[in-house]
Amino acid sequence: MHRLVLLLSLIVVAVAGDGDRGTTTGLAATAGGGGGGAPGDPGMPWQQFLIPVMIIAFMWFILIRPQRKEEKKRKDALASLKRGDKVLIGFGGLIAEVASVGEQSIDVRAGQDGKDVVLTFSKGNLQIVPVTADEKGK
Repeated sequence: MHRLVLLLSLIVVAVAGDGDRGTTTGLAATAGGGGGGAPGDPGMPWQQFLIPVMIIAFMWFILIRPQRKEEKKRKDALASLKRGDKVLIGFGGLIAEVASVGEQSIDVRAGQDGKDVVLTFSKGNLQIVPVTADEKGK
């Protein structure tokens, strides 16, 4: 949250204008332009593109990049599954053993006391978390 506030305050400082005199402050003043312009002077031409670029960069680092990282981790976890692995199926909290792994689907075996049931899940919709040794005993 504090990163968001810092980023927004930097944007405001970078493109803020002085309403009383019609001059610009921030990056435009330090770049040597807009020091004593007329009230209707638009300032430097790159300023009108600065906010959309900053918004796109903000959206990339806050929304798109983390989502891609999670998707990559999920695909790597699905690719590393092999027969006999214990997994936690995301919907419902089912802990099961991988029976077989196909190109588009995964078969898992759930049950106890010889009453196993084999369930088939599509890889595209599956959320799997490998179960560690600590979680197996719980």
